[in-house]
Amino acid sequence: MGDALFSILVDESRDVSINEQMTMIAGQGYDWASNMQGEFNGLKLLIMKENECAYYIHCYAHQLQLALVALVKNHVDVQSLFNIVANVLNIVRASPKRREILRDKQTMVVFEGLKSGELSNGRGLNQETNLKRSCDTRWASHYGTLISIITMCSSLIDVLEIIADDGSTSEQICEANNLVELMQSFTFVFCLHLMKDVLRITNELSQAM
Repeated sequence: MGDALFSILVDESRDVSINEQMTMIAGQGYDWASNMQGEFNGLKLLIMKENECAYYIHCYAHQLQLALVALVKNHVDVQSLFNIVANVLNIVRASPKRREILRDKQTMVVFEGLKSGELSNGRGLNQETNLKRSCDTRWASHYGTLISIITMCSSLIDVLEIIADDGSTSEQICEANNLVELMQSFTFVFCLHLMKDVLRITNELSQAM
């Protein structure tokens, strides 16, 4: 501003109520979309016509996320993993009652683990009692979701079994039964831990970018 260089980044993001909100932060970045970086009508050109010093940085973190999306779409088992995870989140988070049951179940798991010595006690340890919802345009968020699934796996299966026993519709009962079976399959567990490791590495890279 004034005689100093500046940059802007405008994007959308979901808030805690799952509503899209416009966010503005320091730093100007574009992906390869023509409406953003286009040489003739892109936002970059419009801004630089106003100020030639409005330098920009390409959003390499976004490129990394696009690569991860391409990976998922081209591997059936990995795509199935994220579909199952999304369905689990949807059915378990569908009502406050189910979320409360999940918290109670996970609290008991943590308590029993601490009591038996299987879990360590300390600041910031074993505090996970809520599922972390991922965002399709923020693949770093999928890493947190997979960690939640691994940490709360037994509690999630307990909740799904409760839904399978007393679901309000036959569709809910069928879906819950299918998810219980899928979550205990070798393919799901293998892909879950594989993608957790992959996203752990790419999450560090994404943060650096």
